[in-house]
Amino acid sequence: TPAEWQPTSLQLPAKSSPTSSLCSNPLLLLEVHFFFFLSDFTLSLNYRSVDLVEFSSSVHLSCSFAGFHKAIYWMNGSSEVTRSDRVQISTSDGVSTLTMANVSRYDHGSYWCKVINYISDDRSEPVNVFISYGPENTQLEISPSNEHHEEGVNIQLVRSAESRPSAQFHWFLNGAFLPNTGSELRLMDIQASQSGNYSCQAFNSKTLRYQTSEPSAVSVLGNKDCIEFNSTVTVFCSASGYSPNFHWMNSSSKVIADDRVEITEGGSTLTILNVTRYDLEQLRCHVFNYFSEVFSDPVNLSMYYGPEKVSLTISPTEKYFKEGSDIHLSSSADSRPAAEFQWFLNTNLLSHFGSELRLTDVKMSDSGSYSCQVFNSKTLRYQKSQPVAISVVGKSG
Repeated sequence: TPAEWQPTSLQLPAKSSPTSSLCSNPLLLLEVHFFFFLSDFTLSLNYRSVDLVEFSSSVHLSCSFAGFHKAIYWMNGSSEVTRSDRVQISTSDGVSTLTMANVSRYDHGSYWCKVINYISDDRSEPVNVFISYGPENTQLEISPSNEHHEEGVNIQLVRSAESRPSAQFHWFLNGAFLPNTGSELRLMDIQASQSGNYSCQAFNSKTLRYQTSEPSAVSVLGNKDCIEFNSTVTVFCSASGYSPNFHWMNSSSKVIADDRVEITEGGSTLTILNVTRYDLEQLRCHVFNYFSEVFSDPVNLSMYYGPEKVSLTISPTEKYFKEGSDIHLSSSADSRPAAEFQWFLNTNLLSHFGSELRLTDVKMSDSGSYSCQVFNSKTLRYQKSQPVAISVVGKSG
């Protein structure tokens, strides 16, 4: 019998039998066993928290107790832990041990042991078992999810990955590392030069594992570069429905064929030779039949022109300037894109760039003929302003 079960012995006198003549007042010895189940437990676990890596770690949890026990259970939250090929449970000498080999994310949780006997039960404090895993299933989504994007739009790339703890992210374009970090990559006012294959690499600082997403192609179609007087533009219009008719409109005016304008394919194709900025103010296709009509969105083309109408102003507008004066010269021009400016004094190039030239504390040596040359990097055209004469005289003059 277990040591905790404490037996006692009682001696009880037996009744005398009237037929007995051989024995006088015999004693009958009876031994009665009383079992006292001690209900006080001392439960303790060998950890308060455990941090493990999925598929690479094993864990041993021990629960010690004192007192007679009928059963002991291991729990993960509200679920009982049962034996398997990875999970072993053993109990000996007041200690129960739970061993889990090659832990997985599904072993993550709060573990505790429960001991019961016939008249009481008790439970230990929980142990938090953290299982780090991943990253895996790393995916990349693009919004908007267009096959092609126009220049100037905003694109958002968002990654997702299964990882504990949360993964760190690095972005790549065509395999080249980008300085951006974080789970989102925002491409603002995107340009054709940013086309390519984007991918994201996820890293888990606990598991020390990496995973790179499948590349996602971003195709940016640049707006057609039209050089005024040099370019030819051809645009197409298509429509479904019964017997559609096509007209081309520039703002509110109908486009008419002439020596520079060709309208073909039943009106659905428009070709403009030596295009000008005025040809594309708001060019749209008008489609109609007997039942309805519709207008297309305006054609989105980049028209580059200039520079032209270059002007040069001087302030103050004096005929003569005294030494020590301050003079401000400013140049302007019609140009798309914005023009670049170079300044000249008597045909000699000055080191100053920009649309303004400020002369401070002028001297007589600053006298001369000033001009500004304007350049357009798209049209590759130059235009020079008319010269402005500046005459500086001595203060006593």
